[in-house]
Amino acid sequence: MSSPIAVDEGRSARVGCHVCGTPLRSVRRSRQWQIDVGQCPDCGTVSAIGATEIVAADLAGVGSESEETDWDVYSQSMHTKEDVRNEVLDGLRQRAATGCHPPTLFDVGAGTGAFLDMARSRGFRIAGNDISSSAIAHAAERYGVQLSPDDLADQPARSVDAITLWCVIAHVGDPSAFLAAAHRMLRPGGVLFLRTPRWCAVDAAAAAVARATRGRVAKLPDQRVTRGHLHLYRDQGMRRMLTDLGFVDVEVRPVAHTGCTGAEIVSRLGGPRGLQRWSSRAIDRAMASGKAPRNTMFVYARRPSEG
Repeated sequence: MSSPIAVDEGRSARVGCHVCGTPLRSVRRSRQWQIDVGQCPDCGTVSAIGATEIVAADLAGVGSESEETDWDVYSQSMHTKEDVRNEVLDGLRQRAATGCHPPTLFDVGAGTGAFLDMARSRGFRIAGNDISSSAIAHAAERYGVQLSPDDLADQPARSVDAITLWCVIAHVGDPSAFLAAAHRMLRPGGVLFLRTPRWCAVDAAAAAVARATRGRVAKLPDQRVTRGHLHLYRDQGMRRMLTDLGFVDVEVRPVAHTGCTGAEIVSRLGGPRGLQRWSSRAIDRAMASGKAPRNTMFVYARRPSEG
């Protein structure tokens, strides 16, 4: 009988990287989730093996689970600073070259609708979608924001000037197809912004520890890539994916950023309470100082103008 933590080398070798098609190499197996994680030897993209099947299984339970979500509590758990969101809105306005005034912004997976409400206050026309019926109801009641329940592929072509994806593509089965749908939605000259986790030195070290301990010490890599985040990118992989999809003026900016507090991060990782308190303070200080590893990327890309 094979070891319960043995990586299925044969299966990972058959799975092509969604960025460049190169067969993935096995990195490790998550003992907690029983999911193999592979890495592309060409562009460096890291993905959960079977991401499409994982998403399909998760979506099957969204209807019942989403109804139990307290969206006010969820909003309080989101810690992206207002100045960061305003900076993104300014960046979208500066980069969009569609000639439409005011520009229309579409937020993918808009959740509570709070970001769209902010965009509206900054002069954007707004639209967005979400798969959760309770989120759609909350956005309408709390902010008067009307969200679509339809997938990105079902939205009208060439209908918006800007699209935002706040930590979305790490959660979809096929990010390349998802971003191709976003490209289709943009008007010529329209701009895409996305934030997503970035493979960094901490990830490489954590994966090495997980392999060395045969998966027994793996809470950090399991947080970064398995059931939740399905993909992590290196800068060159992200540029290649967007360029191959027809985007131009691709800008990848590595940043030290998290949507959680230090306390929330270390609580997920576990450990003695005293160590958790010390670690949470250290994480918050490192993030505030900008000296933390650049674990996230902010990306802008534009659909080419025509004529």
